Amino acid sequence: RFDFIATLPNDGIVTQTPEGDVLVFSRSATASRSLGRELGALRAVAILEWGELLFATDQGVYLVGDDTVRPSPLAEALGGDIVTDLMSVPGPTGRYDVWIAGERGLYLWREGELFTLRPGGLPPAAARLSFGAPIDGRPAVWVASGSWVYGLVSMDETVRAHPALNLEDRQV
Repeated sequence: RFDFIATLPNDGIVTQTPEGDVLVFSRSATASRSLGRELGALRAVAILEWGELLFATDQGVYLVGDDTVRPSPLAEALGGDIVTDLMSVPGPTGRYDVWIAGERGLYLWREGELFTLRPGGLPPAAARLSFGAPIDGRPAVWVASGSWVYGLVSMDETVRAHPALNLEDRQV
């Protein structure tokens, strides 16, 4: 049984057992490695373009390399906001962007800079994130927050919000 599981684009899998053990597997190799129980409860995992993993847990944000686990500088940049979800996706420059949902807001980490996103009246806090389905031919980050589901499209220097669905008055 697992309390958390995530797949990674490099054929990896990250799991967490009910006892708190974090395991990183490679599907192409039989090896796995244990990161122990010190990180806290996993909330989200993203892979960075240079191969390190970014873990969001209930105790903070961590960078996980081949032989190291260390606090991420993002934790300080987020000003104490607790990360609820994150993911990395190819950005408009060809490098990875890291999209971060926090309890207080929505953020984009691009090329070493953290930007706070204010999606035009749409709720940004404690969101869940997904990537893929395009808007106007461009890949979008999909955000579920409050009663809204909306898409964010990253342009060269801007992010456009596209309201898609308000479930406030619907029975689901």
